[in-house]
Amino acid sequence: MDPPETAGIYTWWHWMDKAITREGITKDLEAMKDQGIIGATILNIGLFGGKDFGVPQVTFNTPEWYSMFRFALEEANRLGIEIGIHNCDGWSTTGGPWIKPEQSMKQYIWTTTLMEGGQRVSARLSRPKAKMNFYRDVAVIAWPSPAGIINQTDIPDIFVNDSINGHVLNDGEPFSFIELSIDDVVLFSFKQPTLVEKIAIHPYLHFQWGAVDLNSRFDIEISENGKAFQKYISINITEMNKTSLIAIPPVTAKYLRVLPREISGLGNNQSINISEIELLKVNETPRYFPSITSHLEKTVALQSRSMDKMVNVDKVESDANPILLGNVVDLTDSMSADGRLDWNAPAGKWIIARFGYTTTGSENGPATAEGRGLECDKMDTSALNLHFKNFPRKLIDAAGDYAGNTFKYLFIDSWECEYQNWSEDFPSAFEKRRGYDMMPYLPVLCGHVVGSAEITETFLNDFRKTIADLIEENFFKHFSTLCHKHDLELHAEVIYGGTHYPPLDVLRSNKYIDLPMTEFWAASGDPSNTDLSNIDYSPGTRLNAITPTHACAVYGKSLLAAEAYTGFAHYSETPWDLKPYGDMAFSFGVNRMVLHSYVHQPWDKKPGFTLGRYGSHFNRHNNWWQHFSGFSSYLARQQYVLQLGKPVSEICYFIGDRMPDFQARQPLYELPYGYKADHCNPDILINHLVMDEGKIILPDRAAYKMLMLPDDHVMELATLEKLEKLIAEGAIVVGPKPLRCLSLNNYDRDNQKLRSLADNIWGNVDGKTVYENSYGKGKVIWGRPIHEILAGENMDPDIENNCEQPEIFLYYHKVLGDQDIYYLVNQSNELKQVEFLFNVADKSPSVWDPMDGRVHPCMAFKEEESRTRIPLTFRPRQAYFVVFDRVDAGEHFIEIQKSGITIFPSVEGKTGPVFPRLEVNNDGHVEVYSLRGGEYSMVSNKGVKYQVNIPETEIFSVEALSGTIEFVQADTNARTVAINQLRSFTEYDDPFVKYYAGTARYQVRFDLPQGWIEKGYSYAINPGETGASSDIKLNESPLGICWEPGSEINVDGALTEGTNTLEVISTNVWRNRLIGEMNKLIPDSGSWTTSPIAQYLNEDSEIFPAGFSGPVKLLKYKPGLITFEGHEH
Repeated sequence: MDPPETAGIYTWWHWMDKAITREGITKDLEAMKDQGIIGATILNIGLFGGKDFGVPQVTFNTPEWYSMFRFALEEANRLGIEIGIHNCDGWSTTGGPWIKPEQSMKQYIWTTTLMEGGQRVSARLSRPKAKMNFYRDVAVIAWPSPAGIINQTDIPDIFVNDSINGHVLNDGEPFSFIELSIDDVVLFSFKQPTLVEKIAIHPYLHFQWGAVDLNSRFDIEISENGKAFQKYISINITEMNKTSLIAIPPVTAKYLRVLPREISGLGNNQSINISEIELLKVNETPRYFPSITSHLEKTVALQSRSMDKMVNVDKVESDANPILLGNVVDLTDSMSADGRLDWNAPAGKWIIARFGYTTTGSENGPATAEGRGLECDKMDTSALNLHFKNFPRKLIDAAGDYAGNTFKYLFIDSWECEYQNWSEDFPSAFEKRRGYDMMPYLPVLCGHVVGSAEITETFLNDFRKTIADLIEENFFKHFSTLCHKHDLELHAEVIYGGTHYPPLDVLRSNKYIDLPMTEFWAASGDPSNTDLSNIDYSPGTRLNAITPTHACAVYGKSLLAAEAYTGFAHYSETPWDLKPYGDMAFSFGVNRMVLHSYVHQPWDKKPGFTLGRYGSHFNRHNNWWQHFSGFSSYLARQQYVLQLGKPVSEICYFIGDRMPDFQARQPLYELPYGYKADHCNPDILINHLVMDEGKIILPDRAAYKMLMLPDDHVMELATLEKLEKLIAEGAIVVGPKPLRCLSLNNYDRDNQKLRSLADNIWGNVDGKTVYENSYGKGKVIWGRPIHEILAGENMDPDIENNCEQPEIFLYYHKVLGDQDIYYLVNQSNELKQVEFLFNVADKSPSVWDPMDGRVHPCMAFKEEESRTRIPLTFRPRQAYFVVFDRVDAGEHFIEIQKSGITIFPSVEGKTGPVFPRLEVNNDGHVEVYSLRGGEYSMVSNKGVKYQVNIPETEIFSVEALSGTIEFVQADTNARTVAINQLRSFTEYDDPFVKYYAGTARYQVRFDLPQGWIEKGYSYAINPGETGASSDIKLNESPLGICWEPGSEINVDGALTEGTNTLEVISTNVWRNRLIGEMNKLIPDSGSWTTSPIAQYLNEDSEIFPAGFSGPVKLLKYKPGLITFEGHEH
């Protein structure tokens, strides 16, 4: 298995804070080429505040910077490396100083005024508080005030810390706020003593990565003279982005103070943003008190902490007094340019809303000062055109003839620009896509129920769907068009979905991306592990950003890249530490690794530049980089195979018509082991799925046995009509009956059609007493556990194993022509001997090992009806492919016994004695290897019984040895140390050795007993622990690069009787040396890094084993030999 160079890995190449040199560019690219990297993505980053590191600074977007970019292309072209670049300064997302507020991401804002009607009204409407003094009006609307609405009548003066005007705390605008810390003081000064019976407080948080579990306490103090205050009561606030209305014992006072006393649950924040604080009488209503719960979340104004807040139609405070649609009055033409309203108001109380938009203020980053600016409007192609002209187009011009070849692609990294819910042409875009005018529903965007709770929630879904459509079409699709116009590809980490991001059809948006990307981190999955430098892999780790894998499956994209091994800059990770994370990602469909990260090293100071606190260390200053080709070759072999064919899933999971989609409640993750599902969206369901011979077919891509729906009762009529067609033609569909539509356009008519059609399809299915209903050739099922449904439909799992914890093995299945390719991963740190049952028959299996590229035919397997059983052995953390070919398997073993005990097939699902290793030699004979030896009896598929007796493997432990360690990359104190045993550097007393980081060359001599080398035997060496990575020779014969602890390497022809010399060039990580320097136990040797290393390591941190510590063992095998009768395999 020798993959082509095109199967190689890529890397991100971060250029940090203007510290860029031509010498560093050349050395970096040559180091990449030497170690198997075939592509690099440049990201120009500003993380250190413009700090001058002593490297001549190269400022972003200057002729000198473009000259550096051009030079990088010239060098990459010389070396055959493909180059891409992020589309703006920083890693998120798309913007720069050329973007003005008019072209930036926008959000709607509003103010409301309560007015008495029955008279001519002439009043200036307050303008909503805007960011960067940018505001544009959209509309002025009015509606009758619900009965009983009385705003605060006694308006106090408000001061924060006696100096800051705090009037924003009672302006009714949730987006204007004051940041309060412990011991800040908010003073309310009334004109006269005033009765206070309740307090309204609205904490505001626009966005935060990580958990939010607010726990805050405020003291309320009172005073009659404004000088002497006494505590009156404490109140607790635990809900974010909601106006909490708290009744207190009535009190009359002229002065009151609100003091934050406790703030927790906001990550590292020691302060809290407060939008509103109002001191009210019992009959008064806060100025911002929406009748729609989670109003700001549902309108995409800020982050929702859970999907439940977004989708439940019952999540409204009250629709007892909804605004009638016909009572909403458009007063836009009645307001002058200066905000004065002139209106002959009908009798009654009216709420007047001045509705407009401002910039979100979101900026690209982390960028250098010269590259930082506003993010462009993601719903407006003209804004993206302006951005493209001001940076990507300049890159294309600088690249010249390299554009489209060496300069291959533009890149969009993580969406970290948060939310956008408006654009200049949003109302017209809404009407074009949704089929009705949104203006009568603007009160909903201000937090009020219009028509009913159901109508309101349906409008909100239309609103979010319009946002999703515009981001998809005007950003991702248009960006792709711009790239293709200039012969460039677009690579991107499209929004992953969920509530951390704006609503988007993520699957369809990835359709426009030439290389979709996901990401995974190399960080411990154990929540109790607070040491970020401990990256022990936890079995059960999963790829969190899973949507791009489904996008590739359903839209037929053969490549899925991943931002790979993202971690923290603690200088502790080795390839062996990283391996299981990558294997896990491969098992979810990733087939191109993009390393995170190779940080540009402008000079030779070590360990060098980092991406601030982030990133694993893939660069030439990492000690084990000189051997990285061993790891990169392992990755390339897996990528080569996984880039072939099409993925196999038994089930298609429809994510629903809601926006955002309904994945949070999907039963997908509850599927039993051995079943997988692809996500599909309305586009795939309606426009692509067809029935053929009882299967749900996605032409040229997949064939499914079942379609699952989300646990939801809403659906578009067009979706149900397509489901009806599929079911009538034979589809099995699992899901509840839909009860209503999701769009207001033709709502009553479509609801009637939907309910009638749903009644026909589902019949009496309620999921409680009736669980399924036949319709046409197909059926619908709901209410039974999924494992019961699968069994009832005779759907065998794609794969099974007899391990006590089957899920310890990850798997991924692809089909290439007549080949079935299974990728299997042992997540444990233990050797596993397991029987697998594959849902494949009439094919010949073989094992493809990406560690060394060797292919081994499986000589023991048994077909059972339409499935194939194979015994497989896995080393700790081993991953490999089992490939089934439609070729004659020839004679092979279907039953094996050892000493009269059947070990294959297993008895009652239990694995017996250690299974032998079976290999076919060059003469076509089967060699049987067994570590413990013994008598084996084997029955072939021809009915022939074979017996073989194998001697126990001899193991020679190398204990008597002599040699030296030469520390070849040390500082001026470099030295050679004589040794007579192998042990970790950490066991030495000499601080130089104990904390050594670098390369150590071992020359180890040992003697073999006379007569130990015998004809007919095979020999291997297990060198034990050889460091983070090593290059090994035995008696001048290269054994290759080793980075797997305890691996066995064949030494036939290299091992001799008498004296043998083992040469091991061992490397280790920087960790121990940095700890030694912190303890001042070794001289300051000039170690230099931009990592905030003290965040990860300190004087008390554990030092990790390092160097070549063995133990070395030599293994002497004598295989049993079996020759099939009359057949040469």
